[in-house]
Amino acid sequence: MIALKWLGFLIDRVGIQNLERVLEFYYEIGWISEEVLNQLLNYARGGTRPHHRDPPSGSQPKSSLSRITS
Repeated sequence: MIALKWLGFLIDRVGIQNLERVLEFYYEIGWISEEVLNQLLNYARGGTRPHHRDPPSGSQPKSSLSRITS
């Protein structure tokens, strides 16, 4: 659930057309795995949503993360 909120925040900040570039940046610096990169892009394109689970508490790294957890 947190990942989807973060994804929504990123789309609001950079737009859907720039999302792939931003997520690839996070992948390149090691903040997300390739699997997470591909799943988030799939969700953003309207792919299957994950089953809801209470996520563990867990970045723009810090501003996007703080927005989600607030």
